[in-house]
Amino acid sequence: RVASRSAGRPVDLRALTPSCLESRPEVCLARAAGLRAGCADLCLHPGSVMGQMFSGPTPPSYRFTLDFEAVPAASMSPATGDDINLKALLARTKDALIQIQGYKSCQVAVKKAIEAPKDVQINTDAAAALQDNITAVKSWYDLAEDMAVALPQVVANISRQGAITTSPELAAALAQLVAFMYRFDQAKLYESGIQNDFSGYRRVMNKCSGVALPLDESAASVVSMFVAQPGPFAHRLGVAFQALGADSRLVLAELCNACCGTIDRSKGKEPAQKMDGFGSSVDFCRHVMVGCIILYDRGSKSGAFGSRDIAVVKCCTAAKKRGGADTASLCNALKYSTATFSTSPDRVQEILGD
Repeated sequence: RVASRSAGRPVDLRALTPSCLESRPEVCLARAAGLRAGCADLCLHPGSVMGQMFSGPTPPSYRFTLDFEAVPAASMSPATGDDINLKALLARTKDALIQIQGYKSCQVAVKKAIEAPKDVQINTDAAAALQDNITAVKSWYDLAEDMAVALPQVVANISRQGAITTSPELAAALAQLVAFMYRFDQAKLYESGIQNDFSGYRRVMNKCSGVALPLDESAASVVSMFVAQPGPFAHRLGVAFQALGADSRLVLAELCNACCGTIDRSKGKEPAQKMDGFGSSVDFCRHVMVGCIILYDRGSKSGAFGSRDIAVVKCCTAAKKRGGADTASLCNALKYSTATFSTSPDRVQEILGD
């Protein structure tokens, strides 16, 4: 409890701050006030910190400043007990983006095999033509499984340390992984050849001879369920985040709000500098913001659009009015890649409407 400056009466913080206050009041208060030890890079608009806590619905993390360009993503400290090589994982995400952005479908070979289902040579040629693509798809599935293990641990690690500003290197790694999820799933939406190739592979895999198959029948059945998802990474990571508590989801909310604040302060204008592999810093923040909402929504029973942790109206407005060339994709992702948009408040649906 704290004393209200305006009335001098005690105020119960449980009525004013996120739900995780019940379990970790000291962390939530630190986040709300922006005074957590080590938050030297926290930037608030001018005004009273206590006033910021109680003046309106905008979460304090909207005013956090995270310089993704100046802070390199780094692996978690061995002292945490988490055995995750984030640098290697991030390198794999870059490879996966290059693969899907340069994907070349093998539909000519698949079509020939469909037309000649009993011709061993034609089916063998189709299997050989599909080898590289199926190997890539398998690597994406493996990456999704590894990210489903790593991301919850990264989020939990940040949560243990306090606000995202206390762990800038881990926050940078988390942001890059979330941005990758958004970008990969967006690319997959527009490449129908991936699913067609995989279906063709399953048709020919038992009709060919002398070809080293990347996947056997059992593995192909599992991977096919991954490929069938419109947003395979969002789906897999959403399932992983369902096991997390409110503290961990708050990390996603803080990262989302911080990126939204960065977009708004930039007025949506792209700076001259570019981030390695991710375009401009503002463009990067747009993808992280929307990716965090997707993950939060899929990982929470109540969804993201009714959450008090996320500045939902500000985020949706930023996507709609300051989305740059990606405006349509950002808005469509919020509407169709989340699970609860159909029941979101009228104000949100109005903002994201056509």
